[in-house]
Formats: sequence, C-alpha cells, structure tokens
Amino acid sequence: MTKLATFLLLITVHVYGFSQESKLDSLLELSNTNEGRNSTIDQTSIFEAIFTESIATNKTGIRNQFFSKLYDLYYSQLDYFQLSNIVRKQLDCSKMDSSNNEIDIAKLEMKYGYFLNKTGDILNSIEHYNNAMIIGTYTDSSLIDYFYRYIAINQSVNYATIADYDKAIQLQSEALDYFMTRSLNETVKCHNNLGDYYTLSNDYNNAIKHYNISISLRDSTLQSHLVPTPYVGLSKIALNQHDPDRAISLLDEALAFINKSPPSYNTKEVLIELYLTKSLVYKQLNNTERSFLNATQSLEIATKYYNHNKHRRLGYIHNTLGLYQLDNKEFDDAENHFKKALDNLTQNTTDPQIMVAYNGMINCMYYNSKTKNTQVFRDKIIDLVNRANDVYYKLKQMYKNDPSKYFLAEFSDHFLSIGISVCFDSYTETKRKTYLNQGLLFSEYSKASALIDAITKHKTFDPIQEKHNIEINKLTTLKQEQTYLLSESTSSNDSVSTLSYKKNIRTINLQLDVLNKQTSYNVQPEITNIDFKDIQKYLKSNDISLIEYHCDEENLFVFSIRDSSVNCKRISLSNSLERELNNTLQSFTFENRHRYNHKSAKALFNILWPNEAIKHRVLIIPCNKLMNLPFEALTTNSNNYLIKTHSIQYSLSINSLITKGYYSHQNEFNNQALCISPNFKQSKNNHLKNSLTEIESIENVIESRLLLDDEASKTNYLSQSPNFSVIHITTHGEYNEKTETSYIQFSEKKLFASELYNMHLTNPLVVLSACETADGKNQSTEGLLSLSRAFTYAGIPSVISSQWAVEERSTALVFSHFYQGLSQNKSTASALSDAKLSYLNNPLISKEYKTPFYWAGFMHWGIDQSLSLNKKSFSFKTFLSRSPNSLILITLLLILLMLFRYFKR
Repeated sequence: MTKLATFLLLITVHVYGFSQESKLDSLLELSNTNEGRNSTIDQTSIFEAIFTESIATNKTGIRNQFFSKLYDLYYSQLDYFQLSNIVRKQLDCSKMDSSNNEIDIAKLEMKYGYFLNKTGDILNSIEHYNNAMIIGTYTDSSLIDYFYRYIAINQSVNYATIADYDKAIQLQSEALDYFMTRSLNETVKCHNNLGDYYTLSNDYNNAIKHYNISISLRDSTLQSHLVPTPYVGLSKIALNQHDPDRAISLLDEALAFINKSPPSYNTKEVLIELYLTKSLVYKQLNNTERSFLNATQSLEIATKYYNHNKHRRLGYIHNTLGLYQLDNKEFDDAENHFKKALDNLTQNTTDPQIMVAYNGMINCMYYNSKTKNTQVFRDKIIDLVNRANDVYYKLKQMYKNDPSKYFLAEFSDHFLSIGISVCFDSYTETKRKTYLNQGLLFSEYSKASALIDAITKHKTFDPIQEKHNIEINKLTTLKQEQTYLLSESTSSNDSVSTLSYKKNIRTINLQLDVLNKQTSYNVQPEITNIDFKDIQKYLKSNDISLIEYHCDEENLFVFSIRDSSVNCKRISLSNSLERELNNTLQSFTFENRHRYNHKSAKALFNILWPNEAIKHRVLIIPCNKLMNLPFEALTTNSNNYLIKTHSIQYSLSINSLITKGYYSHQNEFNNQALCISPNFKQSKNNHLKNSLTEIESIENVIESRLLLDDEASKTNYLSQSPNFSVIHITTHGEYNEKTETSYIQFSEKKLFASELYNMHLTNPLVVLSACETADGKNQSTEGLLSLSRAFTYAGIPSVISSQWAVEERSTALVFSHFYQGLSQNKSTASALSDAKLSYLNNPLISKEYKTPFYWAGFMHWGIDQSLSLNKKSFSFKTFLSRSPNSLILITLLLILLMLFRYFKR
C-alpha cells in the first residue's frame, strides 16, 4: 500500500458512509500494514481516528474489542508510548460510561500507571497508581491482591527512581508482608527489590540480607528471570565495596543460569542490566576494552528488545557508554551517546537520568573548550547550561519531596559549576561584566532550591480561603501523625502493634495523597528563575552589599556586588585554605574558648574577603564548610574583629530573600514576644542555669508572655505562638545525623525537625537560644539541614540560631542588648550586630571572656526587618514578683523613711 493510498483510505473512511464497524476494520487494517506504520501519517493519527470512530459506535463491546486489538498490536512491538495512549483513551471512555464500576476504573488506573512508568513519566505514574489505590480501598476489598501486586511493588519502583528510597522500602515491605503466605514468585521479587533499594540507599547489610533470602527461596518452579536478579544486585554491592573479582564471579553465575533457561522478555531485561553492570566492573578493573564490549552488548540487546522504539532504558545505556567514553577522553563519541540518551529520555519523561545526559554533554563541551579555547565555543557551553537548568527547574518543581529534589540538585550543581568557571574565563578574556552577572546567576540557581520552593508555597498561602485553610490544617495534622506512627513502628518490638502501625500509616498515606492533590493547585505556584535585576533592586533598596561563595571540585569563587558593580575572584582550593579554615573553626570549641587563633582568622580574612570596598551592611551567602563560619569573628588587617567595621547577616540564597521580600504576612501579630523556657531539674539536660535570667531580660524590655517550667510545653507553644511577633525559645536542642530526628526539647515533648518541615508558620522572628540549632548535615546544594533551616522552611522569614554549644551567661547579656535594640526600632540583623558590639565594649567583662566563642555563636539567617514591638512599661506587680528581695528592700526603705521623719521632728 503506497503512502498516497494510505492517505486516500483515511479520507474515504471519514467522508463516506461506511458502517461504523467497517470504518473501524478499515482503520485497523491500515494500522496493521507496514506502510501504515511507516507512512507520514503516523500511528498516533491512525489511532486517534480509530478512537473517534469507536466512540461514535456508542457500543462498549465493539470499542473494547478494538482497544484490545490495538493493545495486542503495540504490546507485541513494546511501544509503550502508544500503549499508554491506548490505556488513557480507554480510561477516559470508562469514566464516561456509567455502566462501568469503580473497580474497572481502578484496574485501568493501575495499567495506565504501569505504562507511564515504562515511558519515563514517573510522577504521573505515581499519581495514577495512587488513584487506583484510593478507588479500590474505599470500594471493594477484593482488589487487595491487585493493589499489592501492581501498586505497592510498581509504585516502589517509581519512588526509587526519584530517589525517595524510604518510601520505596516502606511500600515494598508492605507488599512483602502480604505475599509471604500467598505467592513465592512475588515474595522473591519483593526481596530482590528491597535488596536493590537498600543498595541504592547504601545500606549494604540489609541489602545483602534480602538478596540472600531471595537466593535461598529459589526453586525450579520460579520464573527463570527472578533467579539471577539477586546475583546482579550482589555484584553491584561488591563493585561498590571495590571487590571487582567477586562481582565478576557473581555475574558469571547469573549468566550461566540465564543460558540454561528458556528465553523470555523478562530474561532479556535482566541480561541488559547484567551486561551493563559487567561493563562497570571491568571499568573499575581498568579493562577498557571489555568494559566497552559489555556496554555495547547491552545496547544491542536493548535495541532489538525494544524494537528500535524510544525507551528510557536505552537512554540509561547511552548515558553509561557516554560516561565510559568521557573517562577515556573520547569527547566527540561521548557527546554523541549523550545526545542519543536525551533523544530517548525527553519524550514525556520525569526521569532524573535526563540530568545525567545534560551533565555529560556539558562535560564533553567543557573539555573540548580547553583545546578549542574560543569565545564562540564558550558561549555555546553557557547556552547549553542555561537550557539544562531550564529542564532541571521544570523537573524539580514537579518533585514533591526533598530527597528527590536533593538528588536532582546534585546533577545541576555540577553543570552549574562548569557554567560559573566558563563565565569567569569569558570575563577574563572579554572584560564584559555580563559574564560575571551570568556566573552569579548560575551560583544562585545551585543554592537552596528546595527551600525556595517551600518559601514560595507559603508566599501564596491564603488563609482567607476557609476551605483551603481547613485542608492545609488537615494536611499538617496528618503529617505530624504520620511522623509519630513511623517513629513508633520502628521502635516497637510487638509484631501485632507494628502491623497495626503499618496499617494506620497506609491509611494516612492515602488521605495525604488526596489532600495533596486538593491543595497543590493553590499552594504550589509556578516558580520563575531569578533575574540579575532582581538582585540589584534588592541590594539597592536595602543599602547592602552581597558576597556570595561557590565551590566546585577545584576552586572557590567569590562574587561581590556593591550597588551595580559586580566583581569576582577565583581561589584555588589549596591545602592552606583548608588548614586556616579548620584552625579558625577549632577556636570556637569549648576547649579553645579562651585561645582565639587570630593568625588563622586573619589569613582566612585575606583569602575570603573581596578586594574592593564593601558597604557597612553585608549579606553573606556561604557554601560548604563556610556555612559554619561566623564571618564577623574574622580578624582584619587592622587586627580588629570584622564586626567592628561591618554588620553581617546570612542567607542560604539571595533568591530566598527576594521571594520572602514579596511575601506579606496574612496574620495580625500582637507586637509581643512569646518566651519559652522549660525546667530540666529532673533531667540530664539540667544545665540551662541562666535561661530564666535571659527570659527576664527580654520581659524587662518588651511586652512578653512567658511560658516557664511545665507551662513551656510543646502543646502550649503550638497553640499560643501564632499571634506573637517574636518567638524566643531557650532550651536544649540537638542535631542528629539523621536530620529529621533533630529536635528542640519542650517540658513534656520534643519538637522534631520532621514536624517543622510539615508546618506552616508565620511569625516574623524566631530566636533559638539553644545549642547547635544552626548546625546540621551539609547538603551541598541546600546548605545546612539544621533546625534553623527547618523553621525557615516552615515559613519564618528571620531566624537567629546558635552555631555551637553556647555559653549561657554571655548569651543572656547579648540578648538583653539585642531586645533593647529591637525596642528602639533597630532592624533584626542590626540589633544583633550592635548587641555583640555592646558585649565586646563592656568594660566589666574581662578579656578572656571576649573571645568569639562567647559572642559570635548566634547568626542571623534570612530577612533583616524592623519590628514594631511594644516597649515594656514599668509594673510594680512585676517588680515584686520577679525580684526575690524586693519586698525586704521596700520594707527597709519604709522603716528608714519613718525613722527619718521621726528624728526630723
């Protein structure tokens, strides 16, 4: 059949009055012909025509018959894009057809989720699996087998793809609990998957345990493709543990088993993965020839298996080959593979592998630029970095959880660092400031993107919408309950209780999915990239200079802006920089509290501080280890602390400040402080001896509500805090390596970071007078994942927090001056800076207690803002209640007065 005949057949079918069945038969015949499959009128057009005609029949049986035929046609070709289109149309028809029950719709939702996963549209796949789970759970318990088989297992694959390994493990564990007494094959599959997920999360002990269980369960009745899978997984662990010989042995064992088994589609998928893994092993052994040979073999099998259709697995393999050739400095060949990877990944994909492909292409061009060294070539790299960043920005807006966003950001951080380096080289050659502007923007794009998403979410929150507000409150409550149940389920030794916890968690997860869908349109706006003019406008309106730091593997870039002037210097990450930084940070430990290393602090100042003049007020955006450094404690060339000449505030990114700047609080605050101080007399944490003095110094300056001792409860904080302008918490805080378990201690309970991340807070200022509230895990693209950041994430625009285990007496003095400054309408950052200076200039404090350990521990993060706080008026009642000896003094004064009057007579 010629292309012209194909076109005429379509026209004839649409114009002339054939019976509906004849039209469908003709169209289906066309779709089955080779000419029809290869004609300029592509398969999608034919499919749409068939769908239109099948709707016109208005007969469910006929329509389903043709859906079935089309499904078989494209499944034989493994054309997952067409299969997902077919199921989507079938799902649409089922929803319109009143005769279909919700169970049929749930099954189609599951099938659609499966094919979306195959095409790489991971986030939509998750949504449709959830739709099926929600429908089935609330309609018919007989679907439970389907849900565990197709959702819990396949949904876990989705979450693993977007690096949410905890969620993947949770779902797969639930599936394992179900299948252990029902299906040996599915039990083996669950153990294999759990092994994979634990491997990805670097928990090799648990991974090996599940792989070994899978091997011990193998049986002649098992499907052949399941048996070699754990050997491939174990070989990856051996590879990660630098034992390539064991890895090869395990892969050979898996291959021998496959060769004895009858061929199948699933077996070929294992073969593809096996040869790809073998390629990586030989790469570690520096056997480049065999490495490339195995990767090529994997590509050949995959290309035939997928019938030359686009598939994300092909994208993975091209990425692997590209990375192989990149290591071998075969840049042109590597770039070609990365382009092919993009070609297989870009159609409807939300798979993070697309960032690997962009990273690879940018790397190839960057290394080529070192030999070609032309500005035209560098401009192409800058353009590609911008394009890659646009794709990253779209992807990370779709990813709802932070682990996935961090995972994506790791990719972007690398290509943005290349962009910064190329911009600096371009500026050095051309002296055009626009390159520095672009370099600064690249640096900004790499910072705190997950935090900025959260800030923007709170910016658009509108409590006036009563229904929406109720939904948000439900969402917060459910997430808090989820955190509690997860904690209890992991610590419980009672199997019955654990099972009950898991069931409750599953119910909450379903409710969360529904609420997330209901609130996402109002809470998650589209976020636009920051513009350089926005930065200039912010700095000018606040009369402040900006210093932003960015590290790559070799260099530290220091960007500085005063007014409209942009400058940058590149510093090699030498051993001397590392040494001086470590020496200075050591000065802030308790052991060295009276011995400050001025020599290292001065050397560090000369390395890190810009060469040009900087305004008095400075905004610093640090990176990596510089997050732990209070810059105001650096020693200048005039042998003074930097705080003597500059008022310094900090932020994780300037974009977060600009976003916050447009944010107006909806609540009306009472211009007072809520001061919270638990009593730990019966606890090992009873070391906050001067906390009451600190609280009283605040109450003496501004109107305050005190929550002391037992009243300083988590419940009281959550219920009373929303109306206060300032929240001041003086208590015990602790940072844990597992960030979400870091906490602030109240009188009866702990407030965990995981809870804060799920809250919506609006107070203008939170002061965390507790140990280590600014310390945390350093996430390269997000900064320190600290308790301080958790409050910012929850919506607080200004946070003052401690960088180390602060000394209580000096803290009380600093905060007394700080709140006096606030009462005089000083801005938050200026008030803190002046309070530190007042401490340093106090003649009553001896020199040994004026080292930075005592005054530099608190850092101001976020917006510098003025707060109209109510000054405290004198209260005789308060004077009596707060001064233990006041009654005695007053009695003595009265006696003296009476004696004076008596003798005067």
